[in-house]
Amino acid sequence: MTIAHFLVVNSGDNGPDGFDADFLEDECKALGELPGVERIDRYDAANFDDPGADGGRGPILTIQTCFSDVASLGLGLASVTFTRLVDLIRSQDSVTVSHDALEMMFFPVGDEDEPGEWLAPLSYVVRYHHPTDDLEAFVDFYITHHPQIERRFPEIRSIMCYVPVKWEDPTDIKQENYMLGNEVVFDSAEALAVALAAPVNVDMKADMANFPSFGHITHFAMNRRRTGHL
Repeated sequence: MTIAHFLVVNSGDNGPDGFDADFLEDECKALGELPGVERIDRYDAANFDDPGADGGRGPILTIQTCFSDVASLGLGLASVTFTRLVDLIRSQDSVTVSHDALEMMFFPVGDEDEPGEWLAPLSYVVRYHHPTDDLEAFVDFYITHHPQIERRFPEIRSIMCYVPVKWEDPTDIKQENYMLGNEVVFDSAEALAVALAAPVNVDMKADMANFPSFGHITHFAMNRRRTGHL
């Protein structure tokens, strides 16, 4: 089991544009020294004209730290290393910090029998938000239907789903409480644009029409860079 922890940095409408998180580089790398950390990835907002955007502003930065189990997650979040990183982000003007942790699942793409390496740098980060009448039914339907259609996107490189898991939060950080996360990965924003205009989207929309009830969906294109391990 891999537990993905998302530290999400947002700004208000009048907040900083072009947020440069390079000052966090050392602190992000230090997360890799924590027990049970498998990899750390930094996501920055991509310049992408999303045809399905709802006008909302996405995160300016997400730091994803993957832990080998829930116990390692708890120790990591309680560590001085993690606290130092959060304090440094909070010291910046006009930003807010939130987080969540979910179990990470990989799915094959194209003609693969098993998922390949997660290497491509452009991620379409999708999150499903409460309320729902039946979370278990929603998650079960999603992971047994939607990735199986997404694998047909042209030039798709990776598919991940993030599903709820029980975890203890030792911090004072606001929890996002995602219902479910999905991530489809491409080599470039141009490849993502081609995928979102492909005929397979007809089947995607038809599948979404059968989803059990849920609140709303957000999706943002983000550039991903690995900063530690693997």
